[in-house]
Amino acid sequence: MQFLKVWHDEKEWDRETALAAFDSDCAMRFPRGKGAKHRGLFWEESGEILDLVTARYRIYFKAFCQMLSLPDRQEIINRIRLEAQKRPVAIWDYDSYDFEKEGLSNLFDTIKYIHRPFAHAFICEMAIRNQLSEFENFHELNF
Repeated sequence: MQFLKVWHDEKEWDRETALAAFDSDCAMRFPRGKGAKHRGLFWEESGEILDLVTARYRIYFKAFCQMLSLPDRQEIINRIRLEAQKRPVAIWDYDSYDFEKEGLSNLFDTIKYIHRPFAHAFICEMAIRNQLSEFENFHELNF
């Protein structure tokens, strides 16, 4: 998603720079430096620039769910799900946080919370809790 971003000083998405970045072997978490704010993400299907929440749902959430649906990922999710029935399991990644401490009532609220990243760990937890389809329905109703 980093190279779908449209920055405040850009009139439109810089396709040439973005495509070159996609072809690069170098991962770049903060293309304009940590804390730089973008104005939206480019959605090629319609040519529009999506706000952060819409982009999280249409691009990030959907792509990550596709990745989690692969057979080897489903095997891992199922193993974690079984382990979670026996004892508490923590899922953490670089961008995860305690959403309740942020005043959010559930995982569904995290996609709309623009003050913090929407972590991969949240989508994994939804998968482990069998909430992905519930989340998709919830989001479409509350979008």
